[in-house]
Order: sequence, then C-alpha cells, then structure tokens
Amino acid sequence: MTKKPATTPKDGINIPRCIGTLPVCSASDLNFHLGYYPLNDDFWIPIPSRAAVAQYLVEGSPSNDLRFPDSLYKPEHHVAGILMGIALRKHIIGELEIISCRSQWQEKSKLERTDWFVRCQRTIMRMKRDIRNLETKQLYHSFDLPGAEYSTGLRREMDQAWQWAAASTTRDPEETARRHSGSYLDSSEASETD
Repeated sequence: MTKKPATTPKDGINIPRCIGTLPVCSASDLNFHLGYYPLNDDFWIPIPSRAAVAQYLVEGSPSNDLRFPDSLYKPEHHVAGILMGIALRKHIIGELEIISCRSQWQEKSKLERTDWFVRCQRTIMRMKRDIRNLETKQLYHSFDLPGAEYSTGLRREMDQAWQWAAASTTRDPEETARRHSGSYLDSSEASETD
C-alpha cells in the first residue's frame, strides 16, 4: 500500500479524499473492486497488477452488477462511487491495451495469440459499455448534489488521486507520460475511442 501525500479540503467542501493506493493481485479481488459501491468516506485507489488483469481475462470475467439501492446513500456518495468506477475501468482499459500486444502475458495464459487478443478486445468493449452506463448514472445523480462546487471538488480530487496513483505505480517513463496526457475522468476520451 502506498499512502498519498495529505491534501487539505478547498473552499470548506467536505468530500471523500484519497488515502493511497491498494494493490489488487487476483482476479477475484479485481471483480470485487469492479462491482459498484458508493463512497461515503475517504478511499483507497485499487490498482490491479497486470497479472491480475491477465488472470481476469483467462478465468472469464462475470458481468458486474452496476445496480445499487438508491435510498441507502446520499447522491454525493453515489457520484463518488461512480467516478471511482469510471476511473478504475479506464485504468484497466489502458492495461489491457498494453498486455494485449505483449506475448509474455499471452504465453503465460496458455491461450492462442488470436484468442488472447480477442478476449482483450471484448473486455475493453465491455469496460467502455460499463463506463457509458456509469456516466449516465452520474448525470442522473448530479442533479441532486449539494452544489456545483461539490461536483467540481469531487471530480478534481478523483482526477488528482488517479493521476498520482498511476504515476506511483507505473513501470516505465513512456507509460507515465501517456497516463498523464489526459484526465482519467474526461468523458470525451471515452467517446473518442468508441
């Protein structure tokens, strides 16, 4: 686990803050983090290892339940959980794009090269579909947020936290540059890649 440097709330907005990164080392843990859960407290950013992503592909990934009981949490808790889900899926898409072309992961999985590539592409397409669904839910809940500054602050905190997490766990400088080139929560990125 890596702890993030402390940040102070801006403008007196009380939003969930990132504590640090949490390594995800198995496909079952990755499935848990891909499921929907609202954030009503400070959070850890789950960063899956490439081995966990490869295992997720080989074992077959069940479709994740993105439904949630609306009445149990406030809208801001739902939006925070949705933003976390979007950013995690975008991170996994980046990892899948990298490992889909690397033979070491395909060889370890004992799958044919074309089968490996097709599984990667199908999972990427499913993640993009999940992102679109989550963005729709985010829009639905954003009308009930306490104010525009809350939404802006939450989005800024999530984006900074994911950029920090990506930089602290990246394996080489080229990946760091690619990950820092855009926002993890930029919705235009998802529509351009469809």
